[in-house]
Amino acid sequence: MANTTFTRLTNFETKDGLASGSAAKRVKGTEIEDEFSQVKAVVDVKADINSPALTGTPTVPTASAGTNTTQASNTAFVTTAVANGKVSPALTGTPTAPTASSGTNTTQIATTAYVETAKTAAITSANNYTDTEVSDAKVSPAFTGTPTAPTASSATNNTQIATTAYVTNAISSAPSGYSSVVIDGGSAVYNKTAYINNSGPSGGSDGDVWFEY
Repeated sequence: MANTTFTRLTNFETKDGLASGSAAKRVKGTEIEDEFSQVKAVVDVKADINSPALTGTPTVPTASAGTNTTQASNTAFVTTAVANGKVSPALTGTPTAPTASSGTNTTQIATTAYVETAKTAAITSANNYTDTEVSDAKVSPAFTGTPTAPTASSATNNTQIATTAYVTNAISSAPSGYSSVVIDGGSAVYNKTAYINNSGPSGGSDGDVWFEY
């Protein structure tokens, strides 16, 4: 490996301290030439400022994250920038990714090819069910989470599922012909009245149901 550090070959200060007339005090042309050769050898292995062809493992200071100038970047800067770019990236254009193997169930990105394959497999699987299997799947299903269903029209009276919206509406709407309902002397819910009391009216028995018009 070429020497990259200048080392002086002749100590000219020592020569200056020698007695006049000393042969060693004389500066030889070869000594000067050797010094220039030593300087040239060191300069030749230094990188040029203009378009340097660097070798070995050159280093530079690490720029602050987010720096966007002509400052040289090193591997540490790039690694940090790549890691930061993975957090909530706002992709544009038509980004692509490797297509996961069929059945993959991880956080890997799903490409359109993966989705189309999964969709086809699901349709094929559904088509292979017999009518009996489909019918059995409808018997006493155990729903989880927050299942939803269409809200039936007011006063619907059939086997359609009643949503919370339907029930709330039904409770808050007075039945036709009534404007009040009192249970055991409680607060009125509607208007004209239907009483259900533990003690019956005059002439009745406990537990009778009677109406006042």
